[in-house]
Amino acid sequence: MSYFQNGGAYMYFVLHADILVFIMVIGAYFVKSSAYKAICYGCCLIPLIVGYIGFENNMVMVHSALEMADPEVRHELLQESKSLAKIPFVFGLVSSVILAIITFLSRLRNT
Repeated sequence: MSYFQNGGAYMYFVLHADILVFIMVIGAYFVKSSAYKAICYGCCLIPLIVGYIGFENNMVMVHSALEMADPEVRHELLQESKSLAKIPFVFGLVSSVILAIITFLSRLRNT
């Protein structure tokens, strides 16, 4: 739960994208259309893209806040903030890989 607090609001956008794409992927398990499965492969990238947008947004906020920080602690703050800003991106990356694997397994089932 702390990852959602530290990752910011984009963590919830990634989670909702995961749920929607997961429903599509489960549908791909029961549908024999290869075109639908190709669409599911493309949709598996949605959580990754949303996570990357969250990372970029967090980094913009970090850089605007660092302008007001003391120059002596600016480097430490930047390093800690980068690790926290990466959380939505990593979450989106891992979930996209898992969804792509599930889509691949559903493709194997119907061949």
